[in-house]
Amino acid sequence: MVGVVGLGFLVATLQRRTQQKNARANQGVTYQRYSPVPSRVNLSDSKTSFPTQFALWVFTAKTCRTCPGAIRVAKQFETNSVSVLEFTYEKDKDIHNLYGIDSVPLTLIIKKADEKIGEVKKWFFGPLSKAELDDELDVKN
Repeated sequence: MVGVVGLGFLVATLQRRTQQKNARANQGVTYQRYSPVPSRVNLSDSKTSFPTQFALWVFTAKTCRTCPGAIRVAKQFETNSVSVLEFTYEKDKDIHNLYGIDSVPLTLIIKKADEKIGEVKKWFFGPLSKAELDDELDVKN
């Protein structure tokens, strides 16, 4: 009996993951193999679109102690060519779920491929230093 219940749980979990993957693919989200973050993101949503060529997307949560520091560092790079967007779990749970974000802070450097698709050029988990972003964004500006 326990084996049957365990097998049922496994099948249900695999079906849920397949459904989530298909839903993401339908919204223009793609992943590189073995990457915990998307390689392409959908910019057609008003929450995710940005007017500049590059953007820093910072995924945070209210309970995260290092998230305010990550936002503070990212905001230092906000210019005419770089936008900074914060997605707080409590407010933007749909965006966190769409991209499968379950660890914060997470910072993505995104370059517009066109008006609807952005390419993730680099990502950082955890606390962020100005030097790390300097190295990545200096070449791109």
